[in-house]
Amino acid sequence: MKKFIFSTMTVCFLSITGPSIVQAAPSNHPTVVMTDIKDESPEVQAMVKRIEEIKAMDFKSMSREQKKAVKHELRDMKKNKAISGIYLSTGAIIVILIILILVL
Repeated sequence: MKKFIFSTMTVCFLSITGPSIVQAAPSNHPTVVMTDIKDESPEVQAMVKRIEEIKAMDFKSMSREQKKAVKHELRDMKKNKAISGIYLSTGAIIVILIILILVL
């Protein structure tokens, strides 16, 4: 019985960590992904529109206070962005699997 549990845990561990070890070589050329903003909420569309306006601004002709205000505005936008979804690390998944094995 101990051999079966040990081999099952080993297989689970290797199946979880194996694919994470194999990674493609990082490229020096970043890729840009464009998304449709039609499907997003009106708040997100307004934020994207404001960011595009900020990118189009001429910062050389702005005063220091104006630059600071734009910087704070961008920081506030970054803090208010919506994060959805549940993120589990590999360690958390392993712990969950071990608990499930011990319970069952």
